[in-house]
Amino acid sequence: MTAEDIIEELEKKGMEEIQRISADCEKGLYSIVSKSQEKLKAIEQTMERKLDEDIKRIDITSKDEILIATKTVEMERKKVLLNQFWEKVDLLKEEIRKDQKYEEFLKKCLKEARTLMGKKFTVVGAPSDRVLINKMDGDFAFSESEVEMIGIIALSEDGKRSLNMSLNSIISEKRDEIEESILEHMGAH
Repeated sequence: MTAEDIIEELEKKGMEEIQRISADCEKGLYSIVSKSQEKLKAIEQTMERKLDEDIKRIDITSKDEILIATKTVEMERKKVLLNQFWEKVDLLKEEIRKDQKYEEFLKKCLKEARTLMGKKFTVVGAPSDRVLINKMDGDFAFSESEVEMIGIIALSEDGKRSLNMSLNSIISEKRDEIEESILEHMGAH
């Protein structure tokens, strides 16, 4: 087996693990969405009530003007609900770090990094994760990220390859799908 075959196999295994980790994170995010639905429904009902009150106050005779006003309010309502959801996700990020499964998640990330990056690599992680990551086995250096993050970024020894296994990266990758799912569950799509 050539070095290229080995690298290709490692990259394939890495992508499978990243997809699995991504799916796990997506399940966790779905759980957050489920827990937030009651609050979101209450907000939606309040917004609908306010929308009804606003429409009653508006003295518009044209059906087109009413439709435009309704669509505008609906779009704003969606923006507000999605912003509130992402604010809640940001607040819950610290709860993720406190969860017992977070250490398990970091171990899986380090194992994946070892598989893809080889023996020596650098782990970029949150300052608050330094102690947790340093107590894990492996031939890697730890570098603090400039911003607080959940998860890690692995850099190869030569700096040519990186593997971003941070929650922000996973969320960025899946943000449109998550928002679409939220809007569907709210019946607002």
